[in-house]
Amino acid sequence: MVLRRFLIMLVIGGLLAGASAAGYYMGGNGQATAQRASILRQIGRRLNNKDTAGARLVLAQAVDSGAITGAELRVRSGHVTRVGEVSGSGGSVALPRGATLRLSTKPPLSGLAHLEMLIAGLLLVVAAAAAMAIAIGRLLPHLRRPQLPARKPRKPSRLPATPALDTEYLARHDALTGLPNRVLLREEAQRLIMRLNGDAMALILMDLNEFKEVNDTLGHFAGDQLLRQVGERLAGFTTESTLVTRLGGDEFAILRSQADAVTAAQLAMRVGESLRRPFLVSGMTLEIDASMGIALAPLHAADYDGLLQRADSAMYAAKRNHTGIAMHTREQEADNSQKLALASDLRRAIEGGQLSLYYQPKATLRTGDISGVEALVRWKHPDRGMISPDQFIPLAERSGLINLLSMWVLKTALRQVADWKRMGLVMPVSVNLSARDLIDVRLPDEIEAALHEAKVASELLEVEITESVLTADPARARAIVTRIGELGPTTTIDDFGAGYSSLAYLKNLPVHALKIDRSFVLGMTDNEHDATIVHAVVDLAHNLGLRVVAEGAEDMTVWERLRLAGCDEVQGFVLAQPMPSAQATDWLSRRRQSSNAA
Repeated sequence: MVLRRFLIMLVIGGLLAGASAAGYYMGGNGQATAQRASILRQIGRRLNNKDTAGARLVLAQAVDSGAITGAELRVRSGHVTRVGEVSGSGGSVALPRGATLRLSTKPPLSGLAHLEMLIAGLLLVVAAAAAMAIAIGRLLPHLRRPQLPARKPRKPSRLPATPALDTEYLARHDALTGLPNRVLLREEAQRLIMRLNGDAMALILMDLNEFKEVNDTLGHFAGDQLLRQVGERLAGFTTESTLVTRLGGDEFAILRSQADAVTAAQLAMRVGESLRRPFLVSGMTLEIDASMGIALAPLHAADYDGLLQRADSAMYAAKRNHTGIAMHTREQEADNSQKLALASDLRRAIEGGQLSLYYQPKATLRTGDISGVEALVRWKHPDRGMISPDQFIPLAERSGLINLLSMWVLKTALRQVADWKRMGLVMPVSVNLSARDLIDVRLPDEIEAALHEAKVASELLEVEITESVLTADPARARAIVTRIGELGPTTTIDDFGAGYSSLAYLKNLPVHALKIDRSFVLGMTDNEHDATIVHAVVDLAHNLGLRVVAEGAEDMTVWERLRLAGCDEVQGFVLAQPMPSAQATDWLSRRRQSSNAA
């Protein structure tokens, strides 16, 4: 009798508690609910593909942006077991392991009705809990406590690592959109190329034509919103034979297996039509367009790097000719043959010792003491002579060689610092890193390994990043720069003032110094506007606790004006030109001797 009474009260209490907890999320306007439905469909696809980490990432970003606020994700042993009710307008999405996503289309409640519902639900929960407590209290005297065998206390186990934070996952996926990144694209393309057997494979490279204008006018928060929505639409083209990736910034790529020229062109046209539908960003309706370049393997290239280069040249042909889509052609190949040959030569130059480092000293303005040197890469081609960094560094970025080049510069510079230290010259060195470097999660580990290999203290290394790194992938760049800072090297933002983004991120990036763009330094003696900008940057940096380095100082007049402006360090021809290793060693040694004599 007691047991039956308990069960009845337990069921009643459970029903009351369930009624109070059921509720529903208040939907917004049609556009908002459609956006939630799109997000939920993304989550459903990822879960059905057993991409739990991707589902978490999309859901977390949606919650952060406010697109979804009623979602509940319960995780057990690293697997999604249940997703609670979330409203929208897209119906139901079937998920594995009994998980459900139900989308309510009920009209939103008024504020008073919502408050009444919450109060009523709370009272029902309390009543149910009280009923259950009374039933349990009445039942306890009638139950015998089972005798359990003695058990040793277990040590608390560590919580399982969240797949979304797994290093391997982050190394192959884009943090902003959740799409695969260039690392996974390369791996998959190389795998498919090796398995080509009379079939063709297509690579479609694309970027957004008006993305810079969105960032300039609406800010980077709106730019990130737009990129997420673009990623959502592109993700809809993902199939077993189609891989959609984000390469960084506003650049995306689609890899399609078993695709000829017609199939690839049709896919590109469908993608273009999808992107031409308006986007809702920060309450504004935006219309954008994209330029797409198509290259086929093995018709246009038999390896991934060649395929990427040809798709890239086709994309720029589409952009230049305003055609939207362009297939790689022989004419383009003729136009780009010199660049392709140069890219091939650059790889051999990195591996074959054709590169060298020049070093340009920096001095403390107040005392004139040498505070460090900047490492600058130079390439002497065996047939073409000296090639400007302005030519081969962008080529390295577009051809995927930039990480190889950056690591060569870093390791060579650190070996030079170690040699100087053995001579009694303790000289910090600064190395420039590309925006492409700063979205590679492996970079901090590579820097740590290089410091360990050279046996150089981390405080003797300074990394310089340009403002463009902040637009490529701000969240990932911030995380990687933070990790580098934890290792010990200092960080400087190079060419400050030439871009448009750094002010928004200065408070969040762990940087130590700003380097004023040389164009302002060169013009400050003749143009008061440039002088005003220099003074403003110095004041801004000092108020934020940052050092200021001015590059491009050509004479003592500029030196003196920079000193009066409060600049901390100076670099330029007034001090010394960039010098090869042996010459820089002699110059630094003489400078130290004259300083000691004084």
